[in-house]
Amino acid sequence: APAAKAPASNATGTYTVVAGDTLSGIARKFNVQGGWATLQKLNAIPNADLILVGQKIAVK
Repeated sequence: APAAKAPASNATGTYTVVAGDTLSGIARKFNVQGGWATLQKLNAIPNADLILVGQKIAVK
């Protein structure tokens, strides 16, 4: 089955985490300068390996 499109809101610069997401994958998807480390810092995520389904991540 094709992968479901993940919900995202470019207008607000946020992305809602879905099952299977990683910070590095989200960073690639939104062309985030500095990659996963930038997302981790921007969102004050203590453990880059632990993001939760439904969590809202700032991507801008």
